[in-house]
Amino acid sequence: MGMLITKGFLFTFPLTMRVISIHWTVFLPPISSKPFPSPSITTRSSGFISLRCSFTVKNGLDVGPPLPVWYHSRGIFPGLHCLTALHLTLHLSDSHSSFTQETPTTQEQKEVVDNPDRIPECGRSELPTDECLPSTSKASRCSKGTKRQITKEDTSARVKSFKPGGKLDAVITDAILYMVCKDALPLSATENEGLKFLLKTTVPLYEAPGRKKITSLLAKKNSSLRELVEQQLSQATWVSVTADQASVTTKGYLVVSGHYIDSGCPQNVCLGVAKLTPGRTGEQIANDLTQILHSWNLETRKICSITTDGGANIIAAVRKLMGGEHSHIPCLAHLINQCVCQALSQSDKATAVIERVKQIVAYFQRSISASDALCEMQCQNGVLVPLELIEAVVTQWNSTFYLLERFNQLAGCISKVLVSGDHWTAPPKLTAEELAVVTDLVTVLRPFERATREVSGDKFITASKILPIVNCLQRAVANASFVSEDAMALNDALLDQIGQKLLPLEDNNLLASATVMDPRFKMIHFRSLINSDKILQWISREMQALTHGDASEDKNTHQSEVESNVDDSLWEIHDQLAKQTATAVELPPGSSAELHPELKLYLNMPTVPRAECPLRLWLDLDKTFPTLSRLAGKYLTAMGSAVASERIVSRLNATPTDLRRGMFAKGNKIYKKALFTL
Repeated sequence: MGMLITKGFLFTFPLTMRVISIHWTVFLPPISSKPFPSPSITTRSSGFISLRCSFTVKNGLDVGPPLPVWYHSRGIFPGLHCLTALHLTLHLSDSHSSFTQETPTTQEQKEVVDNPDRIPECGRSELPTDECLPSTSKASRCSKGTKRQITKEDTSARVKSFKPGGKLDAVITDAILYMVCKDALPLSATENEGLKFLLKTTVPLYEAPGRKKITSLLAKKNSSLRELVEQQLSQATWVSVTADQASVTTKGYLVVSGHYIDSGCPQNVCLGVAKLTPGRTGEQIANDLTQILHSWNLETRKICSITTDGGANIIAAVRKLMGGEHSHIPCLAHLINQCVCQALSQSDKATAVIERVKQIVAYFQRSISASDALCEMQCQNGVLVPLELIEAVVTQWNSTFYLLERFNQLAGCISKVLVSGDHWTAPPKLTAEELAVVTDLVTVLRPFERATREVSGDKFITASKILPIVNCLQRAVANASFVSEDAMALNDALLDQIGQKLLPLEDNNLLASATVMDPRFKMIHFRSLINSDKILQWISREMQALTHGDASEDKNTHQSEVESNVDDSLWEIHDQLAKQTATAVELPPGSSAELHPELKLYLNMPTVPRAECPLRLWLDLDKTFPTLSRLAGKYLTAMGSAVASERIVSRLNATPTDLRRGMFAKGNKIYKKALFTL
C-alpha cells in the first residue's frame, strides 16, 4: 500500500494502482495562529481553512495531469480570499513519481511556488468568485485533459431522460421493439422475469413497457416505417418484385418483396404477406398481388420484373398482371433444386445410399448415447469442437448435399461408434462401396450448391449473374470425370437437366439484357449467336425509345454495395473465358450497322475484372453513355431469384407461436410486422 500524509490525515492506496487523481476536502477547525502548510499563510481564530485536492486513481491509465490545489478561507485574509497552491502537485511529482503522472511544470507555476506573495487577488467577496475557481468550460477541460464534474443539474436531467417521453426512454424502447420483431419474441417479452432483471441491472431508472404498450408502439412503428418505405418507393425509378407461395400455420399465404435502389444502395423490403384466396388460381393470385402493390401505390409501369418459382398458377398471375411474360424471371435457385432432385431420382444407386445415410443420421439424432459417443470419438481424434450430423429437410435447398458432406466428414468416427457393440438397435454401417458413392455424390453436387449460394443474395444485383453462372455450371459438370460408373451416370443426368431447365434462360430478354449491361460479362457467356444478335437488337430498340421518349433518368442506380462472394472455384471458368476473349466483343455478323452508336462503343470496350461493382462502374460511364446508363439502371435492378421471399417465409414459420398470435391483424390477415422484421 502506498501512503499519502498531509496535515495529520493519512490516505492509503494500492501500489499496483497509479495515482492520477484523488478527491477529498479537509476542514480544519478554528485554531489560534496555527501555521498552515503553505509557508506564507497562517490561520486566525475567526475562521476555518478548507483544503481541496484532486487526483485520479486508475490502473495504468493516464487521464491527464493532476489538478491544482485550491485553498479557500472565509473572512480570514482581508483582500485575499482565494489563492492557488501547487506545492502538493510538485511534491508528488518530485518525490512520488511512481504514483503520479509526469506533468511538466510551467515557468509561471514555478514562480508561484518560489514566490508565494505572487498570488492573484480575487476581490473582497466572502466566497470565491468564478474567476478564481477552476473553469468548467469545454475548452478548459480539453486543455487540462480533465473531465467536468457532474453537477446536480446533470444528474436531474439524466433521471428525467429515463421517464416516459425522455430521450433515453425513447431510445431504449425503440431498441426493445427492434429486438421483439427481429428475434421473433413474444409481445409480452418485457413482462418476463429474465428481461426485467436485465433491464433492472443495466438501466435501473428505466421502466419497461408492458404487452399492451408494446402492441400500440409496434402499430405506430409500422405506420412510420411504412411511410418511409412508401417515400423511397415513390422516388425509385424502377422496382423489381419477388413473390412466393408459402404455408404458414397450415394456411396459404402470398409473400411479396420489393427491391429498389435508394441513395446508391440496393434495398429490399417486405411489401406484404396476404392470405391466398381459396382455389389459388392464376386470376385469384393476380388479384391478391394487385392489392398488395396498390397498397404501396406501385403502378405496373414502374415494375421492371417479377421473379417467382415455376408454378403454373403464379406464372399465369404474372402474365395477367403485367400483360405478358416479358416481365417474368424464373427463380434460378428453384430450377437448380429441381435439376438435382430429378437427377437423383433417376439413379437407383444414389437414392439407396442417401436413404441409408438418412437412417444412420436419424439414429444418432434420437439416441443420446450414440450422439455422446460420436462427440467423444471426435475428441479422441483431437477435435476441439465436435461436429454434429445434419438432417435433410425436403423444403430446404441443398440440405441433401449438407447431409452427405457432414456424413462424409465424420464417416470414420461414425463407423467406430456403430461397430463398438454398445448400440444394438443401430443400423449397419455403410460399406466401402457405399462410402465411395457418398464421396462421389458430394463432389458431383458441390457446384450446384455453390451456384445456389451465389444467386441467394438480396443485397446486391443478381439478374446479370444468372447466365454466367449457368454457363460456368454447365462447363464444370461437362468437364467432370469420375471412376465410378454410378457417379458418371449421375453426372450425365445432371448435365441433361441443365440443358432442359437452365440453358433456355438465355432466351429471357430480361436476364440477357442484364448480362449485356454488366461490364464484367457483356457477351462472354452467350452460347448462341442467334440469341446474342436478338438481345442486341432488343437493347438497341429500347435505347431508341428512351432517346425519343420522355423516360426519366435513373440517378439512383449508379452505386451499390460491394457484392458478397462465395467460393470462387465456380468463377474460375469465367476468369478463363474472360482471358480468352478478345479485348473487344465480337459482334454477330450484320448486326453492327443496326445497333445504337452508344451500344457499339460500349461493346467495343474491354470487360472489367469480376471484383468490380457494375453499378459503380456505370456511375463513371454515365456521361459517356447517357442513354445506355439509364437502361442499365432498369435491368440491373431485376432479381435473379426469389430467395428474399423465401427468407420471409422462414421467419414467418418461426414467428407465429402461441405467444405471438396477436401479431396477426384481423380481417385481411396481413402480417403487418413482416415489414419491420425484414
